[in-house]
Amino acid sequence: MRRFTMILAVAIAAALVLAACGEKEGKKAEEPKAEEPTAKENSGTPTAKEGPVTEKPAAGEDKPEKTATATATETAPETATEAAKATETATYDLVKPVEEASRYLPDGLLAIAVLDLSAIDHLASAILPTGALFTLPEEKQKALEEELVAYHKKKLGFAVRKLDSVVLFASATGDVGILVKGVIEEAEAGAPKTEEVEGHRLIQLGQPRDLSIFSIKDFGVGLYVPKAVSLADYLRTAVERKEGLDRFAAFKKDLGSRTDSWYMTVIDFTNPIFTMIWPADAPVARPNRGIIAFKNTGLVVEIEAGKKCLDDIDKWVKLGREQGKMLITQAKAKLDSLEVAQGTAVIFADALFDEAFNSLAPKRSEGRMTLDLDLQVWGALPVIGILSSVAIPAFIKYMRKAKTSEAIDQLDKIVKGAVHYYSMPRVDTMGNRVPAQFPPSVAATPAPGTCCGALGGADTDGNDKCDVNIAAWSNETWNALNFHMSDQHYFTYEFKNNGLTGADAQFEAIAYGDLDCDGVKSTFARTGKGSEPYPGEFSVELGYLFTENETE
Repeated sequence: MRRFTMILAVAIAAALVLAACGEKEGKKAEEPKAEEPTAKENSGTPTAKEGPVTEKPAAGEDKPEKTATATATETAPETATEAAKATETATYDLVKPVEEASRYLPDGLLAIAVLDLSAIDHLASAILPTGALFTLPEEKQKALEEELVAYHKKKLGFAVRKLDSVVLFASATGDVGILVKGVIEEAEAGAPKTEEVEGHRLIQLGQPRDLSIFSIKDFGVGLYVPKAVSLADYLRTAVERKEGLDRFAAFKKDLGSRTDSWYMTVIDFTNPIFTMIWPADAPVARPNRGIIAFKNTGLVVEIEAGKKCLDDIDKWVKLGREQGKMLITQAKAKLDSLEVAQGTAVIFADALFDEAFNSLAPKRSEGRMTLDLDLQVWGALPVIGILSSVAIPAFIKYMRKAKTSEAIDQLDKIVKGAVHYYSMPRVDTMGNRVPAQFPPSVAATPAPGTCCGALGGADTDGNDKCDVNIAAWSNETWNALNFHMSDQHYFTYEFKNNGLTGADAQFEAIAYGDLDCDGVKSTFARTGKGSEPYPGEFSVELGYLFTENETE
């Protein structure tokens, strides 16, 4: 799911950029031509070059002159208001994009996300005032579009005129894909020769090696990141598959449940993969389905689940209310010692907490729990503030967690080095075979220094990372494990050996870090022990990853 979330963010950003270039061209073709004035209407009417029309007051009236330009300016706010109202009532069909892309959607979906790109114009017209966006004159805009189309046809063999929708999927096998529906123009001649897979032309845009981009005839463009199913097998199955939405009946029901939503993610927690990985001691029982939807006026999060899951959520909501109220009470007791800004915030929080919590807390109905954040009710600033109070700490935690990937990756290298060393036959100086063993113990490397409160070597540039020190890794153990850190790093690494051989040999590889430099260590460890399944044949049994204070 982490891969799905990452590729989802990239896809939405790319779609918005491409749509900004191609959407105007699509709209120009749809706009009706203005009716030409009749000869009678032309008679006595100044042309554009003659300047604005001036309204003359009738006899006996003392009215100031008003130009057509002034009239347009005065009505602009009304037009903006009408645009906002139109946005609130705009409807979207998120089922149709899935129907159109169904051939390329694999079986056993874990999650699916759909974005209707027509929402871009609705939202922009409601939020942005007239003239807020920088735009080229119509002639230059047209020339720019044609130049881009010609360039893309020459380099890629096709060009995007307009984008309609984006469908993203994550399968139970870990494969992730994006299907972009749009108006695509193929190059008639002179198109570059590119590699094809199952009749789909591959597109090279300098993307990562594991990301494949390919054209889909009469549809648009696809992106695919394989995990278990290769690109060739995925496309071959898509070509042979019969169209239809029967495979996604449950997803169809959810996607069609909210016509005011322009983006929706649906997650199927009943998929066997979730039943296997959901921890038995998780604080909340596994739900059945999850929905995240952005609508015209806010955000909706909905969970469909059994009684146990909903009871668990109710319990945590109640605990959250109690904890929040307790913190506010404690802060108010120290009001005189707080700075003015802090004290003001505490007073507001104390006055608004109950009403805010009642409005923001998820509402339970039959088999469902729904959180509905409506901007019309709350206004943009309070909602942004509330979301920020959640999102900012979550982002900080995510950044710390991203740093921990170093420890996991490097411990994996150390473990592989230890297994290789143990498995390799070796002899002493007399030619006698030496029992299988692991390399000798070595203390945390680099040795304690100035990085993050004396944890792990020097940090001369002050970026909270240990400096590169190749000499520190030049010893018997790290050389035997073929391990060293050639880039700046957050963690120090230690290797422990129990000193025994053969089936009694054991090792522990440990990574220590201080991710926010507060003196609290984050610890990751992997263990392994020798075994002798057959006389004279040795192998290594590995333990699971151990973590303590993962993100501190």
